Amino acid sequence: MKFTTVQKFVFNNIDSILIAIAGFIFILLLTKYGGIGISPDSVTYASVAKNLVSHGKFIEYDGMPYVDFPIGYPVFLSIFFKLFGDDYVHIGIYINALLFAVLILMCGFAMNRFTYTSRLYKIVILLCIAIGPGLLEVYSMIWSETLFVFLSVLFIITLHKYLNTIDTSALIATALIAATICIVRYAGICVIGIGGFVLLFMKHRSIKQKCIHIILFGAIASSLLVFNLIRNFYAQGFLTGEREKSLTSLLGNFNYFGITLYDWLPYAFNHYLPETIFGVAVVLLLAIAVIWHLITKKDNTGFEYIAAVFACGYISFMILTATVSRFEPLNSRLFSPAYIPLLWVLAYWLNKTIIASKGWKRVVFISFNIFMAVFFICNEFIPSYGSYSDIKDYGIPGYTDDDWRLSSTVKYIQSGDSVFRPDFDIYSNANDAVFFFAGRSTQRLPHRQSPDEIKEFYDDDHFYIVWFNLGYDPDIVALNDILKKRPMKLIKQFPDGAVYMTIDPDMLNANKALANPKPAAPNQ
Repeated sequence: MKFTTVQKFVFNNIDSILIAIAGFIFILLLTKYGGIGISPDSVTYASVAKNLVSHGKFIEYDGMPYVDFPIGYPVFLSIFFKLFGDDYVHIGIYINALLFAVLILMCGFAMNRFTYTSRLYKIVILLCIAIGPGLLEVYSMIWSETLFVFLSVLFIITLHKYLNTIDTSALIATALIAATICIVRYAGICVIGIGGFVLLFMKHRSIKQKCIHIILFGAIASSLLVFNLIRNFYAQGFLTGEREKSLTSLLGNFNYFGITLYDWLPYAFNHYLPETIFGVAVVLLLAIAVIWHLITKKDNTGFEYIAAVFACGYISFMILTATVSRFEPLNSRLFSPAYIPLLWVLAYWLNKTIIASKGWKRVVFISFNIFMAVFFICNEFIPSYGSYSDIKDYGIPGYTDDDWRLSSTVKYIQSGDSVFRPDFDIYSNANDAVFFFAGRSTQRLPHRQSPDEIKEFYDDDHFYIVWFNLGYDPDIVALNDILKKRPMKLIKQFPDGAVYMTIDPDMLNANKALANPKPAAPNQ
């Protein structure tokens, strides 16, 4: 029987297709209860996408220009909003499920072309990707990492094709993907460096050819980012928004990386190594793997080598950036683009031992690899299933879980315009939550480290404060500090929050005068 091209593809990739379908279903199961997960960043992305569709402008929910994140992900969301409406809590489920399924398919496609490969080896790795707690967390949320991870694997695939063909069209395709990555997350700039490194150390290529291709790659890969940065500067006067100096040391960020590794493997090694040492050790091993490959291999065009360079480059970049610039502590979400390359690099050595061994050694290595595969899959499955057990009854942590959806404070702000006077400003420690639940644009309470914001806030005579206990942020001026400095009237108190309004200064002075009358003038 003669197979058609499609039938042949399905037959050769049936394992990848079935696991991709399973990954699609996993995302549907995780989001079944309350919809896709929504965080403050999610509200920002979605509001910009909605404004882009409605008004053609990159404007956030609070009316400010969108500069803290690059424009790529909102543009991506806006395409779906234009086609299917802007109910992103439900549309986001299918966007992410589809991205996750295609990601698994691409990984299967790539693994068919590994130096050392087998169908069983591929199935084990794809299962680890499909049930990995880090990736399931990302793809159950409206986060830019969903697109970033997808494009990163696509970048590795196209870079591999270029290295094996030295085709200029493949190089341009790789550069265009890198350019897109850079405007999905600013951290994507490291991909330009990763691509440049791989091109620089190509073997059997002349210096002239390397230089020409590196310049071409760099020019195309940086083009969209340069455009985005220029647009940001004209919109708000900052290239990437206001950035504060980091409060975390280099070792502290290695510690966060080690914690993330233990989160991905919660039962592995039983946490014998301190997190910092574990994090440093993994980065050093990746660097050694890259150097060893460059020294010992006659050619460096394999997926495993590119994956090692990507994992080492991306992880190092994130750790160094977090040491210089302040943003949320490094975590599984921020390291998620390195998960698949890291998995490929570590698993490569296990599969290689089987291929290279014979006789009784081969039996030993096969047995050892089976044990490691079962152990690793169990390590991935147990925490993922534990998370699902909680999510299926309460929703994904964030604004679509029961703590937020059933909040008394949320229900109060949803009750209508009669709640707030139109001539009063509204401040909140979770202004994104006010917008998400009530569709009302509000201002965020000032940051502790911003004297100008604090002064402007206290100079405002008439405003409300909507305070959410769930929205506690140590970087924002605390409610108790505000109440000590500014007379406020409690409008409503709830178990999970409160609403306050300023007391009219004129009325306050009048009340003070009544309470403390001036003594009568003495008789002349």
